[in-house]
Amino acid sequence: MATISRPAEAFSAVGDAAKRLNLSPNSVKRRLEAGILKGYKNPENGYHYISNESIERLLHNRRQLQLAAQDLPGRTPLSDRWTAGPPEDDD
Repeated sequence: MATISRPAEAFSAVGDAAKRLNLSPNSVKRRLEAGILKGYKNPENGYHYISNESIERLLHNRRQLQLAAQDLPGRTPLSDRWTAGPPEDDD
């Protein structure tokens, strides 16, 4: 897991990243540990924080794969949950 020193607003908590990526928090942590997402673990409280840039990169890559696959023969349409944007806040 990479350590990145940047301003706090450049990072999201795991729960927020999970909502944006439509994944479980554990899936986000696994992607962080695998190096797919960049971020850090706060040594004081043990919480993980994910780089907003890496979240956007993963969303972009996911969309590019969807676009590339849409013309493949025998393709099954993807679920709407993968093509939808992040959920709206109810606040």
